[in-house]
Amino acid sequence: MSLKINIVLLLILTVFNCSELDKLTEFDITKDFNTTIEIAIPDNNGGSSSSLSESTTIDISTNEEIKKNLDLIQNITINTLTYEISNFTGAENAAITNASFNIGEISIAVNDVNLKQSDDNNTIYSIDDTNQLKSIATYLKNNTSVTITISGTLSATPVTFDVIIELDSTFTIDVI
Repeated sequence: MSLKINIVLLLILTVFNCSELDKLTEFDITKDFNTTIEIAIPDNNGGSSSSLSESTTIDISTNEEIKKNLDLIQNITINTLTYEISNFTGAENAAITNASFNIGEISIAVNDVNLKQSDDNNTIYSIDDTNQLKSIATYLKNNTSVTITISGTLSATPVTFDVIIELDSTFTIDVI
């Protein structure tokens, strides 16, 4: 009986120690990746609506510490994904409708945005769907860069504005 207890205790200690050892071989890198999509749509047919589709790329290997450890990335967590409209000029009540972001293979529908009001109020919009954020993280774990495309319909033209995108991520690196 005593031998069985000793074996069970030894197994528990071994498992516990392996888990603790694994934690000692990991470290996190938290990084904000920012990019801007510059949009300039001229006057189309007397200021009528126009479709929009513009892209940019985020490359995680631009961070030297991440680049050195690409093969050792154990996990990626998207802490926040936000966007903001900035530097708006153009038709007073112009809005983006039927809008979406395509981030890699993930499509994210977003609410209609009044461009001037959003810029004036410095509104920061957040993508909060946990499943979408996990999908983006999985995509980034398998690809060092991701293309982000905003598409939708502009209710009026001409317009010029920027879409500032911020992707705050934590990379867990396991050196063993």
